[in-house]
Amino acid sequence: MVEGVNLDFLNIVIEAFLLEMPSRLDSLRSSLARGDTAAVRDQAQSMKWGGAFIGVGRFAGLCRELEVLALTGGIAGAAGLLSEIEAEYVRVEQDLWQRLGR
Repeated sequence: MVEGVNLDFLNIVIEAFLLEMPSRLDSLRSSLARGDTAAVRDQAQSMKWGGAFIGVGRFAGLCRELEVLALTGGIAGAAGLLSEIEAEYVRVEQDLWQRLGR
């Protein structure tokens, strides 16, 4: 964890991340299905920053890959990357809920 960060605050942020992420993933799935490159980019960027802030690097990195893909306009092959993001989120979700004692 980040030195000097209030752990109560960090736990609140982690919980918010966990509660928000399922709807963000749904939105990302819908945006990909519609071929909405701008929405994919925005969702991936937001998810990347959230993951980076709480220290889930692999999740953040996968979201960054999708963000870059969307920035270049090539989301046609993004379904596999979305599957990786979803699988990593399942792993992260379990770890973070355990960290929070739930």
